[in-house]
Amino acid sequence: HNFSVNMLVRHYIDRCFPDGLPQETIDAAMKEVPNLSACAAKVSETAAYTYSVPELSEDGTCSLHGKLSSVPFDLKKVYGGPHPTLTQRLASLQNIVRQAAQETNVNWLGIYQTSPTVNGHDSLFKLAYNGAPSRAEFPLTEDFVQRSNNSLVGTTGKVVLINDVAKHLDTGGEYYTCDPKVKSELCLPLFDGDGKVVGIVDAEAFETDFFSGTVLGTFIALCVVATQHLPSTPTVQSVWSVYNPRTMGWCSLSVVNLSGVQGEVFTNDRDQEEYMFVEDLKLVEGEMYTKQATVKNVQVPSVTGKVQLQSQLRLPY
Repeated sequence: HNFSVNMLVRHYIDRCFPDGLPQETIDAAMKEVPNLSACAAKVSETAAYTYSVPELSEDGTCSLHGKLSSVPFDLKKVYGGPHPTLTQRLASLQNIVRQAAQETNVNWLGIYQTSPTVNGHDSLFKLAYNGAPSRAEFPLTEDFVQRSNNSLVGTTGKVVLINDVAKHLDTGGEYYTCDPKVKSELCLPLFDGDGKVVGIVDAEAFETDFFSGTVLGTFIALCVVATQHLPSTPTVQSVWSVYNPRTMGWCSLSVVNLSGVQGEVFTNDRDQEEYMFVEDLKLVEGEMYTKQATVKNVQVPSVTGKVQLQSQLRLPY
């Protein structure tokens, strides 16, 4: 067990810190992995699926410090659930974040996971944190990479360590300010078994030169353990959809017989059990159609709409 822990830690350090680290930091990381693993292994039937988030600027790029949104962020929109497996994984991540924060006295700490979105890009979604409310999602887009260390690390897999934010800004560095009291930041990547970046750990402190020595070792250990407890992520599917003016919403078309171009149209709203069978519908994007629909043997008015390919998320839980 100790051998595997040492290998995991050394592999992570070799990848993220090619110039090496002090032995004090390496030893601290190896010592901390079993402690955090024990915290993650605690069985839990409850977990925080929702959390408060700050309001965003009109263009959605900046958090408005001190102003909370009236609508909390709900992880069920990204992952589904509640589900026992998802609950346990979220609880495990929350446990290890809390433990690492208590041991280091860091002012803010969070774990984010990379997940696809229907907008054509991946985003980092916050799964667990300790500290003040902060934004839930960081898009992994070229625009956000230029301004956010979270997005930069989530895209490149390279460590960002800023031990003096003010000096960093004075020398022309970019910094996404969530809390103006932050004076140093550490952002570390999370990797899966194939070496792909699957998330980040972000830590912030209200004093300079905070992230070194045994403190840095604790956060390296957090990365090693957190990767083993990330939940499954959604998949993006391209589906034929039709707009239904009667219900004022897009409907997914599940084709059951491509050769006969027959399909089943059902609303995206899971609470509406409304099924419409469509015949002789050509799957050509932008084409108009008018068909009579039957719902549970009850005839309803004709529906007119336009066919379009859309992306949908298939939730894992």
